[in-house]
Amino acid sequence: MNIDDLTIKQIREIEAMLQAPGAASKPHPYVGKYVLCRCYSAGVHAGILVSQVGDVAQLKESRRLWAWRVKGAGVALSGVAQTGLAAGSKVDAINPEICLTGVIETIPTSKEAMDSINNFE
Repeated sequence: MNIDDLTIKQIREIEAMLQAPGAASKPHPYVGKYVLCRCYSAGVHAGILVSQVGDVAQLKESRRLWAWRVKGAGVALSGVAQTGLAAGSKVDAINPEICLTGVIETIPTSKEAMDSINNFE
């Protein structure tokens, strides 16, 4: 076996074998919260975080933000996470669930931002 040829799945299996029996991993601190996940190559998704381990996140009731404008002050996703979306944003339909890889940023949102994203047309 050449270590350079291992797949991500094989690496995770090896990692699981090396963990101490009964060792409980702590869930991500934002599990259950409405978050924005920015991915390396899959764009930005908003939804309820079901789980996140490393750069792999599962969301439910998610929407992809194709383009965004900040409703209040700010120009970045941090502003969207606090105040929501302004006119001119582009948001896709709601997905019941999605698994994202390459997550490089997970931002919890305010209730105002969650409502803005969920109700955006």
